[in-house]
Amino acid sequence: MSHEDLARWKKTYYAIPDLRAELEAADAYYFQTPTADGKLFFLVSNWLKREHAKLVKQEKDEREERNRIY
Repeated sequence: MSHEDLARWKKTYYAIPDLRAELEAADAYYFQTPTADGKLFFLVSNWLKREHAKLVKQEKDEREERNRIY
């Protein structure tokens, strides 16, 4: 992974508060569950995409809940 990839991921997946920690979690997972071809870039990109979507939805739901209360 290049510095450019990391910078792009930070911008794209802005909802992930600690991108490095999330990358380490993905790395640990794929270390225990290796791929047949050893290529991880696409898998990690999808990992980040899913986590980002989950966090964005959670934030949206919390915002809607706060608006309902007030």
